[in-house]
Amino acid sequence: MRIINILAFYENNKKSLLFLWLVPIVYLLLFGSTYKSEVVEHIPTVIYDQDQSSNSRVLISCINDVEKYKIVAYAQNEATMNEILASGDALLAVEIPTGFSQDLKNGKSPSVMVITDASNLMFHNAVMSSMGQIVQTFSAAAGQKLLEAGNQLPTQSLHTVAPLTLSVRIINNPEISYNNFMLLGLGLNGLQIALIILLTPIFMPYLHNKNKISFIFKNSFRKMILPYWLCSILIFLSLPYLAHIFYNVHCIAKPFDIMLLGSAFCLALIAISSFFSAISPNAVNALQTPLLYIMPGLLFSGLSWPSYAMNDTSLLLAKAMPLYYTGDELRKLILAGSSSNLLHNVIALYIMATIFFILAFIILKIRLTMIKRKEVTS
Repeated sequence: MRIINILAFYENNKKSLLFLWLVPIVYLLLFGSTYKSEVVEHIPTVIYDQDQSSNSRVLISCINDVEKYKIVAYAQNEATMNEILASGDALLAVEIPTGFSQDLKNGKSPSVMVITDASNLMFHNAVMSSMGQIVQTFSAAAGQKLLEAGNQLPTQSLHTVAPLTLSVRIINNPEISYNNFMLLGLGLNGLQIALIILLTPIFMPYLHNKNKISFIFKNSFRKMILPYWLCSILIFLSLPYLAHIFYNVHCIAKPFDIMLLGSAFCLALIAISSFFSAISPNAVNALQTPLLYIMPGLLFSGLSWPSYAMNDTSLLLAKAMPLYYTGDELRKLILAGSSSNLLHNVIALYIMATIFFILAFIILKIRLTMIKRKEVTS
C-alpha cells in the first residue's frame, strides 16, 4: 500500500520531480563550465624592465610563454607601473633592476621584484607558485650557461649556482587575509537575498483589485520601493565599517564612493525584484523563482573566480547580475581606497535598474489588460 502511495505521489508531482532533477544538474554544468580551466590563467601583467638586456628579455619571454600570465603593458618608469596596478589594468607587476644582466655574469644573484595584488587570493596564490618555478628554471639555465663557460661540467654547474632571487611585495591585502578577500562579498550576497525575498511580492496585492498601472507603480514606490531603497543604502554603507570593527577588515574607502555604489546596487536589485513580481503568477512563485537567479550570483561576481578567467558564456551570465558590478568593486574601494571603474559600474547598475523597471512596467500592463479582458468575457 505504501509503495502504491509513493508511486501515486510521483505520478501527481511530475513537474516538481523534474524541477528537482534539473536544477542541480543545470547548476553542476553551469559551474563546471566556469571552472573548466581548473586554474586561473591570463593574469594581466605589467613589465618594468630597467635593464633592457638580452638576459632580461629572455626572462620576460619565459613569463610570456606561460599561459598563466598575459602581459598587458610595458612600463617605462616606476610611476607608470604603479599607475597601471592602481587602475586595475594589471594585477601583477614584474620589475627587473638595472644591472640585472651584468650581475648575472658576475655571480651576484640579482633580485627580481614581483608586486602582486592580493585582494583576490585566487590569483595571488597562483602567482606565488608559478613565478617561483619560472625563476628556478631561468636560474638553472642561466647558471648552467655561465658556469659551463668557466669550464665546469653541466651537472656540477647546476649544483653550484642559483643566480636569480625573487622578491615579493604584496599590495591591497598585505596580510593575505581571507576576511579582506571574501567577507564583504558574503555580506552583499545576504543583502541581495534579503531585498529580493522582501520585494518580489510587491505587485501581488494590486493585481486583482482593478487598479490602474500608474496607481500601482506610484503606490508601490511610495510604500515599498523608496523606503526599502533608502534603508538598504544605509545597510550597504554600514557593512564595510562593521567588518572593520568586528573582523579588522581594511576600509580606506571614501563614504561617498561606497554610498554611490550602494545606491546603484540596491536600486538594481529592487528593479529585478519588481520584474520577478510582474512575471510571477502568485506570491509563492514570486518568492521561489528569483532564487534560481540569485543563487549563482556569488560565483559570477568575480569575488572568488576572477572575471578575466571566465569563459564567454559565464561572463555573459555574470554581466546580468548586479553583484558582478559591485562585489569586486567594493573590495577595491575598501582595500585600495579608489577604483578607476567605479563610475562605469555605477552607470551599468543604473542602466540595469532602468531596463528591469521598464520590463516590469510593460509585463504588468499586459497582465492587467489580460485580467480585464478575462473579466469582461466571463
